[in-house]
Amino acid sequence: MHKNTDRIKINRQTLFLVLAAVTFLGYLVLRMIPEKTVILRSETVFISEPARLYTFKDEDHTKITTSNPINITVQEGTSLSATDLISDNYRLRSKAFIEEKIDSVSFMIDNPSINTKWEVYEKIILTRDDINALTENLMTEEDENQRKILEKRINELKSYENMLRGATQFILTPLSEMYNIRYRYNTMLENDTLPLNMYNLNFAVFGYVYFNTDGYEDVMNLISLEGADSELFSYLESYKPEPEETKDNTYIIRSTARDRAIIAALVDKKTVIPSEDRAKNRKSDIINRYNTDQSGGYYSYLFDRIDLLINFPQISVKSTDGDILTGYLVDVIDAGDKKAAVIAFRSDIPRLEGMRIENGELQTESFRAFVLNKSSIVEKDGKTYIIRLRGGSAKEALEVTVDRYTDKTAILRASRNPTLTNKTEILLDGEDYDF
Repeated sequence: MHKNTDRIKINRQTLFLVLAAVTFLGYLVLRMIPEKTVILRSETVFISEPARLYTFKDEDHTKITTSNPINITVQEGTSLSATDLISDNYRLRSKAFIEEKIDSVSFMIDNPSINTKWEVYEKIILTRDDINALTENLMTEEDENQRKILEKRINELKSYENMLRGATQFILTPLSEMYNIRYRYNTMLENDTLPLNMYNLNFAVFGYVYFNTDGYEDVMNLISLEGADSELFSYLESYKPEPEETKDNTYIIRSTARDRAIIAALVDKKTVIPSEDRAKNRKSDIINRYNTDQSGGYYSYLFDRIDLLINFPQISVKSTDGDILTGYLVDVIDAGDKKAAVIAFRSDIPRLEGMRIENGELQTESFRAFVLNKSSIVEKDGKTYIIRLRGGSAKEALEVTVDRYTDKTAILRASRNPTLTNKTEILLDGEDYDF
């Protein structure tokens, strides 16, 4: 009996030691399993409001119909100068191109007092207004004869507008040189052929070449935006574009300026647009100082005066595709119960290709911030904390200010949380901390 009792005591002692060892090993294992942490990295946060984006471009386009195939020698989207050849086997054979060139230079010869682009733009705006009014009449006119009269007048006005656009090529050209240019073009009427390039197509815009149109070229260019109001945006929403592309024996050639485009971001009237007052004040100052006016080419003038443009505040929009585009806020248009931020772009123009009217976002604020998972935030006694690791297993609760929450994240503005720095390590699950 004595020996059995001793054996039982030994077994109990052994069991206790084993349990203690297992507990200690379990503790060590738990100590070895790292807690989930995250390293802080500041980033630029983009706060925005829903916006309807209208993209206005500076463009020229034309259509060429020919029975012989044209060998196009440049790729779509290539940036070309006025005289770069578009084809190596085709020459312009229509007198219309040469005659339009003659009309353009003759207009400038007959109007020697015109020495600025916006003086020509003002005439283009009035012509475009007439075209739009006649087009609306055409849509409701039922009498066939009257429709033909309207169509003829519209085509005449479009030709006049093209002539005016071509005339901008000769701004500041000496009078004697314009006489020489007209003489050369008159002699060309006998041969009636010209190399295929943008200059000979009478384009006033030289830049990226494309072989299609989206149908908005005539209603969404920089000129049509001058003096815009709510009626313009309503008109554009109801407009039915008629896109064209090069196919069979019809060739479309379009040139988009490489250094100028505008996005008008239409937002709710109550939206706070950053630097709105500053942009309006600068616009008013420029109009008064440089003797121009809104209907005479304010936007085009800014693109001609880059020194003025770059001093406007910068602002960004986000496209439907999520692309963030940054330009200069040069105006804010009153549009009834809405308003439009007018944003001028000097670069990244190819990124606007394909954009016309779409839903997007307008930047209302941007700042540096730390964007954390919500689980990192701990609420305690009316205060907000994150749990910072101080080396090894040491932790401390660090009070922070949360700027705003989204569905899954907390945004901590860097300027309001000076104790936070990049590379700070914090717990991903703050609730695990024992205060």
